[in-house]
Amino acid sequence: MPGKIDISGLELDDCLDEVFREDAAAKVRKEHPYVKDLIAVLLPHPRGLDCGSVYNPIWERRKTAGATRPPKFEATVRRSFYGHCVDSPIYRKRKAPPEEGIFHSPSRGRWAVYPDKAKAWLAAKALAA
Repeated sequence: MPGKIDISGLELDDCLDEVFREDAAAKVRKEHPYVKDLIAVLLPHPRGLDCGSVYNPIWERRKTAGATRPPKFEATVRRSFYGHCVDSPIYRKRKAPPEEGIFHSPSRGRWAVYPDKAKAWLAAKALAA
């Protein structure tokens, strides 16, 4: 059965903790699509990347994980970036807390990540880069 958790040898509390961790990770993926992928792609590039060169590496990560490419893939990636970009009116309009501002645009058409903020965001969401 898909999604079935093997509980042999585990205490009930351990099983519940695992279920809640899975639920929390699914919630983060739904609320912050592609943010983890953006972090992973941008972290090795302290000076950032041209935004057009970000899409393929993100898609490769997704494809390797077995995902299908959505019709509006690039628009979704852009929304994820700008929703967490301190230089973006979208970020300011949503009145996000400062810890959500993990990306920035060092120059027009260039995307970058604040490494310390991104790692703290991942840790707060209990995700690994």
